[in-house]
Amino acid sequence: MTWRALKGRMKHSLKFMGVGIFMTVVNGVVLWVLVSGAGLFPVLANVIRMPCTTQLHFYIHKKFTWKGEHTTTLWQQWYRFHALIAGSTIMNQLGFVVLTVWMSMPYMLAYLVSLIVPGTINLLVAEKLVFPRRTEIASPPTPSKLDAPAM
Repeated sequence: MTWRALKGRMKHSLKFMGVGIFMTVVNGVVLWVLVSGAGLFPVLANVIRMPCTTQLHFYIHKKFTWKGEHTTTLWQQWYRFHALIAGSTIMNQLGFVVLTVWMSMPYMLAYLVSLIVPGTINLLVAEKLVFPRRTEIASPPTPSKLDAPAM
């Protein structure tokens, strides 16, 4: 990997983390309002929170993290993003239930802890399947030492 590619990858990862931190705060506020303000049970509030914030999450990633030319249509990106979020929501919910119900962890701490694995998976999968870039697909392979002519 070249320095330029590594620098671009780091910049992209920082954007992803920035959006992730922002959405963590937004989701945390929504969760807090549903539990403290509306008096909902934390597990139910966590289930309600997800679809309420997923559209904003998609929009910000589309416009900020993965802006540019892509090999997929907006509909394909929307569908794949929501399929990815649905899968990570299951992991998040299972972690949240285990931490809050079985381990009696405070719900806000459980919310933060239960985001770690799904967030990592979202980064890795979204980059390749949800928002694939034309440049990643169209770039020519780099020659290796094995391709050099024999002398």
